[in-house]
Amino acid sequence: MDIIEWPENIVLSAMNWQLVSNSKTFTSTFTGSVQTVRFPRSSWWWSLPFNNLTENKSRELEALAAEFDGESGRIKIYN
Repeated sequence: MDIIEWPENIVLSAMNWQLVSNSKTFTSTFTGSVQTVRFPRSSWWWSLPFNNLTENKSRELEALAAEFDGESGRIKIYN
């Protein structure tokens, strides 16, 4: 799969990144005890707010999101 380039004409208002641990917590319905299991491979969560996009830029952004093809998509983005 090719890496998509971020369009130069769409400017971000901010860029927020957070590392999300790949862990699960289980609570016993009988005793209330809690067990947490950590799995390998944390992942990144990101938020990209935009201010005042024109109709054309908004549609271009929607098309870009569709091009990701789910979790397998990759994009090169600059700060």
